[in-house]
Amino acid sequence: MRIKSLIGGDTSRYIYQFKVDQGGYSDDVFDYSNLSAGKHDLYIKQINKSDLSFCEYSDKELYKDVTIDEQHYDSLQVNGFYVFEPTELIVYVKPIPSGLNLSTGKIVVDSVIGGIKEYSISKGNNFFETYHTNFTYENLPPDSYQILVKDQNGCLVDTTIVIGIDFFVPTVFTPNFDGKNDYFEIFAFEQVVSIRIFDRWGTIIYKNTDYKNDWDGGTEPDGVYFYEIETSKGRYQKGWVQIVR
Repeated sequence: MRIKSLIGGDTSRYIYQFKVDQGGYSDDVFDYSNLSAGKHDLYIKQINKSDLSFCEYSDKELYKDVTIDEQHYDSLQVNGFYVFEPTELIVYVKPIPSGLNLSTGKIVVDSVIGGIKEYSISKGNNFFETYHTNFTYENLPPDSYQILVKDQNGCLVDTTIVIGIDFFVPTVFTPNFDGKNDYFEIFAFEQVVSIRIFDRWGTIIYKNTDYKNDWDGGTEPDGVYFYEIETSKGRYQKGWVQIVR
């Protein structure tokens, strides 16, 4: 059997080695003689010339079944043994917000594609476990988390996920300008597109169509006020807030 050509690959970055059945790999032997009639496995291995650890540079091994017919061939030419690099390793992650100061957030790793299966996953602590579709980390407080996924070749992809607060409106703020809780701050992933604040008699004392969490109560006295809030996602919220200086 003779290896006539190699189509694809990149000899500037890789070394290509061949072997038949359980023999050793070689990058300078392309003719294999004294093979018995029957089915043989032809292997090709792509070896990275550098220490780069990107997915597309990983070493890999491919093989092709070759059958030698004893009655007609002394040798067999195998043409077009194609070598392709693995596709890029991509991770799809979905964060689910937590309640304020509660460990109710989630990170759902919907799917992983590319690279070489099987995959393993870690939440930034170097403890890897077997990945499966919709892999979920639960009971997470608001924070930043690093998700690591690697394939069989050791190709690693990492992404940082922030678990925030879905929607929260405080019931009190203290605009005494001590740098703490000085503003009526609404915690929301969506934009507040309209806010109106009323005094106890129903008079509008403040309104804004592009609120930036910057109302400090103005000149209004301490007390309870009522609000109406609308967000860019169609959320409508009514409630009250107290000013305490």
